[in-house]
Amino acid sequence: MPIRDLFRAATLLLACAVAPLVAARNAPAVDPAAAATAAAKPPVPLLWKVTGPGDSRLYLLGSFHLLKPQDYPLSPDVEQAFEASQRIV
Repeated sequence: MPIRDLFRAATLLLACAVAPLVAARNAPAVDPAAAATAAAKPPVPLLWKVTGPGDSRLYLLGSFHLLKPQDYPLSPDVEQAFEASQRIV
């Protein structure tokens, strides 16, 4: 591999490594009061309801990973979908 290609690859990798740091440095400060209010609300669920003929329904729920204790209780929509379901896969 020519030295010019190595230099271009190294420059690209450096730019990819530095860009998130610059973005984080220029991000607005988080208001602690606003963060506490947001933490008090349950997360917005990734929940979809698909309806078919008659009374057929299918719920699609995106998975939750690494929930914290303050993420509970779950949204009422999620709880209602679980209650209305005959089978969970």
